[in-house]
Amino acid sequence: MSVRPVAASGAALSNATRGGILVPLGLSALLLAGMPCASRAAGNQAQSVLQKMSALYRTARTYQGSMVAHQTLSGQNGKTLNLTQTQQIKFKSPNKLYTQTSVSATGALAARVPKDTTIRVTDGRTFWAYSSAKKLYVKQAVPPQSKGFSVYQILQLPAPEAASVKLLPSSSVQGHAAYVVEMMPHLPQIPNLRPEDRAKLLKARQPARFYIDRQNYQLLKVTVGGKNHAEIDFGPQVINGAIADSAFTFTPPPGAKQFTPSPGGAPGTPRGRKR
Repeated sequence: MSVRPVAASGAALSNATRGGILVPLGLSALLLAGMPCASRAAGNQAQSVLQKMSALYRTARTYQGSMVAHQTLSGQNGKTLNLTQTQQIKFKSPNKLYTQTSVSATGALAARVPKDTTIRVTDGRTFWAYSSAKKLYVKQAVPPQSKGFSVYQILQLPAPEAASVKLLPSSSVQGHAAYVVEMMPHLPQIPNLRPEDRAKLLKARQPARFYIDRQNYQLLKVTVGGKNHAEIDFGPQVINGAIADSAFTFTPPPGAKQFTPSPGGAPGTPRGRKR
């Protein structure tokens, strides 16, 4: 998973709310290919399972959890590249969030994705972001008009978009009996698409499989097959448990420097300045 740059001004909160599953190299759209619309769910068990999972994360007042994402990519000369990201999340409704993300890679990706731990925190009024590799942090005010967000958004779960879904045979994940829902994205409506191009798009589609606990409808695992394979394993999750507000504060580590973007600039651009 790639570490996204912290945006300036109001966009910083947007990055904070998207601090969930961050799959690298453009695969997030493939992995989270689309949630079927609720109106199509009547009489369909796969749709019903997805709706119950969705409701759990959309209505959670607090959340604590962790996950590990493994991605295997086919690089040049047939070499296999591996990327691993570990993330810890704390959330308190409506707008308090803490994420800590560590990333590592092997092979040719190691130079492009250096080891780093990124922390993003917001208490609803102030947003902080810190990179251990750069030893820089950003501190910005949250825009007053910014609304709250949900665990569903934090985890970047599928948006209500059309997709083909089916219920596969049950499985066992981490000792939990799990529903397995397979989702295959529909092709987008592209005017004047040539038949040969449509065939390529159909061939490129990869199904995503969601492993959902049969008892409490928590996500246990998400996978995408194909040449480039991704797997996200969820650790223990505590939903609606007590979390102190002190969990959503940030103190810069010794030696860390504040990075303040100049007007119109963003961290990492020549217009920014260190303090």
